[in-house]
Amino acid sequence: SRWRVIQENSYAALSSASNLWWSKCSRFIPSTARTEHLVWVLDTVDIQGRGPSGGTISFEDMTTLETNFTNEFANAGLKLLKSQLLDTDQNGINLGAAWMQGAAQKAVYWPQRQISTLLRYGATSTYGLAYDGKTFFASDHPVNPKDTRKGTYSNIITSAGVYGAATNEVALQNLQKVSGAIRSLKMADGITPRFLQPKAILCSSVAYPYFAQITNAKFLALSAGSSGTSGGSGDIDGHLQSLGFGDVIECPELNGFESDTTYFVLAQ
Repeated sequence: SRWRVIQENSYAALSSASNLWWSKCSRFIPSTARTEHLVWVLDTVDIQGRGPSGGTISFEDMTTLETNFTNEFANAGLKLLKSQLLDTDQNGINLGAAWMQGAAQKAVYWPQRQISTLLRYGATSTYGLAYDGKTFFASDHPVNPKDTRKGTYSNIITSAGVYGAATNEVALQNLQKVSGAIRSLKMADGITPRFLQPKAILCSSVAYPYFAQITNAKFLALSAGSSGTSGGSGDIDGHLQSLGFGDVIECPELNGFESDTTYFVLAQ
């Protein structure tokens, strides 16, 4: 008999920098305690005009909101017989070392697995609540959780499809809609713009080629009658730069999610 060992290492792709996107849309915070208490200090300072005489001064409190995070464990275990550890007849195969290599690579990927789950289920369940107690994606986030008079905002934008849009022109119009929605968000004082800018797009592998084509296009085919034309193409290079969507990031974790029509926009 002759032993021949064939071992795949598909997990190597999990630790490849080209496949890891989670750090582009999240922030890693080291922790040295079982429970972390985060205090959010909101920007609510408001200066009021008081006329020539100066008038009176309105005093206000600093607005803060607390969120508690309890660290959780994540692990995996390997069961081997003693004979499997000691036996070297199988061409010197080391099952323990092979398992450890896979576990280490899976650990590198673990944050991305958590964040992709949040993206998929953050609007439909209590998985990953936002700091205001709402689901992560909601249409009624309070601008100021301590003062409901400041109104609400939505980080769910509907009827803004790009992949599967009727025409390229409609896809571009929907990107404009998303850009406008992001740029219209207010600070916690309910008045001052947040000056948010689109930074990148996260989408499935199926939608990725189309997003890459649209966001990098120099010219775009126009439908008949658009803008008083009878079809043809229009120069959109400068227009796309002004929208500023930046990179398109392929996320295989989103494949098949809501028919690949849902995408996520990172804001800076």
